[in-house]
Amino acid sequence: MKIDHKDLYKNLSSNEFEKSYALETIISIIEHLDNDEIRKECLELLNKFKINNDKFFKILENLLISDSNKEIRYIAVKILSENFLLKTLRAFEWALKNETSYNCLILIINALEEANSIQARNILIEEIKRTKPPKFRPIININQLDRLSINYLGNILKNYITIKFLKNKFPQLEYKSENGMIIELDLSKINTPITCWRDRCEIQDISEITGIRNLKNLRNLKCFPLTWATQNEFNLECFISLILTLLNKRDKETVKKLFLSNINIMKDEESYSEIKNFVKNPNYQDTFSDTKLAEILINYSILSFLKKKYPQLQYEIQKGVIVALEISDKPIIKIPEFIKHLHLLRTLKLKKCNIYSIPLSIGELKGLEVLNLEDNYLHGLPESIGKLESLRILNLKRNQLKEIPKSIGSLKNLEYLNLEMNCLMRLPSSIGLLFKLNYLNVKSNHLKEIPS
Repeated sequence: MKIDHKDLYKNLSSNEFEKSYALETIISIIEHLDNDEIRKECLELLNKFKINNDKFFKILENLLISDSNKEIRYIAVKILSENFLLKTLRAFEWALKNETSYNCLILIINALEEANSIQARNILIEEIKRTKPPKFRPIININQLDRLSINYLGNILKNYITIKFLKNKFPQLEYKSENGMIIELDLSKINTPITCWRDRCEIQDISEITGIRNLKNLRNLKCFPLTWATQNEFNLECFISLILTLLNKRDKETVKKLFLSNINIMKDEESYSEIKNFVKNPNYQDTFSDTKLAEILINYSILSFLKKKYPQLQYEIQKGVIVALEISDKPIIKIPEFIKHLHLLRTLKLKKCNIYSIPLSIGELKGLEVLNLEDNYLHGLPESIGKLESLRILNLKRNQLKEIPKSIGSLKNLEYLNLEMNCLMRLPSSIGLLFKLNYLNVKSNHLKEIPS
């Protein structure tokens, strides 16, 4: 089933009869359809039109309390907060006790802070008393909670919930708190293995990792050990998400110190010894921004993972970041998502690697100049390939491509395009927009004509 957004939009904007009919249709979809993606679209559509009647309120309240999809519950909390805040406080109180989604809980606490009412304060105070977080207990005087601001009460709960979820996922995690706030976090002893699909699903949900941004008083943090981060792609994504989360914290100097301390414990490999010694020198530390240090850490972790998995990997590093990668005759199957974090990558060569698909995120490699995917099993290319604005050389020889996306015409700097030995029956007319193209090879395909 596909929603016709134009018809729904038109009906919601027109006379009362058609608007009422559209509302009933959308509400029926939300309540009965099994497709959660369409249900989410319908909720967002109703929110766009600021529907705030009692019927919609009760539907949202019911979704918050009983829907099995955490993303649906999150949207319900969002809409309730924006349109029915004071009316929904009692439902939020229930959800604080029963909700299992980290993001939903944080959004509810933010909404209670926004309400800033006596009822909202009491809900937060009662929740703090109910949870009685062990490590927080000696520091928080339960009898003096009434004296704290509603924002401080909310932050106590956000700190507790963040640590609770992190601790459930990473039992070896250690931390210190002060006045109800986390000030130190140690992830360096984490060695949680992935032994089954459930572990894999758990580690892929990085909401708790990104939730570290809610620890406003965090002054010291030790990252995941590199041996753990390089075990698999899921662990690596956790490591990268942690670095990016810290990068978004407001206290730039503290973040910079955290990054420097983690760079200092990197192994003295030939490729990084120079940059490490440079970073260690106090005279030069001010020349490195927190963004540059984060980039070095992320590139180092990705390189360590790739070298461990593909010992024959060839690469080039300049100023602490990877600018070229090459792997040949090694089954990769699909290009990993984490490749998008190599922002300064200029050359990527993956020949004879049994690659079936390219991720949409390939388009984020804005500096990529050479992409060689010769002799793989590609059936198609993502539209995002057209975002590679610096690309000069594209070699797709010996694949199974049946079509080329129209976005290929956006590669304004493309000079070399090799499509030899594929299954192409036609080329998009946009290929005529490649004004810098001076080499095009389409031999051994099924083409009847080439666009002018």
